[in-house]
Amino acid sequence: MTFIDMFAGMGTVRMGFERAGHECVSAIEFDPHKRKIYEVIFGHEPEFGDITAVRGTDLPSADCWCFGAPCQDFSVAGKRAGLDGDRSVLVKQVFRLLEEKASEDRPEWLLYENVKGMLSSNRGWDFAEIQIAMGQLGYDVQWQLLNSKDFGVPQNRERVYTLGHLRTRSERKGF
Repeated sequence: MTFIDMFAGMGTVRMGFERAGHECVSAIEFDPHKRKIYEVIFGHEPEFGDITAVRGTDLPSADCWCFGAPCQDFSVAGKRAGLDGDRSVLVKQVFRLLEEKASEDRPEWLLYENVKGMLSSNRGWDFAEIQIAMGQLGYDVQWQLLNSKDFGVPQNRERVYTLGHLRTRSERKGF
């Protein structure tokens, strides 16, 4: 499977996907420090920086888009600005990119990861808005709250994984 790593950070999603045998065809990361770390690990910086400057037609074809827009606005440790915040609202840029792609060029899969606080942000309406946007773009959506400690990682880190499957490609699939 090919994938694009959006909000790539230093490439941890890429590492996991590549260890599972998948191929990264492009990455997007804005933060200059994370871009440099990414370069040390992978031999080059992510192909794109500011997601707001990317056009859907700039992106190569891929089977899956992986993204975890900045979480600070969703986090219970933050100010809880949700989708009204400057950071978490960037998830809408992914939806804009999908709209700019021809239907037949959209990825079959969307994998969105974020903090548990996303579920309660704006009394749950922010997460509902994200799911509705995916649905309007043609994706069947499922989500699950997972904790890293349940997968052999020495930390207690709960994350929401939202999986979208393009309904025009085949029957409903998911977790």
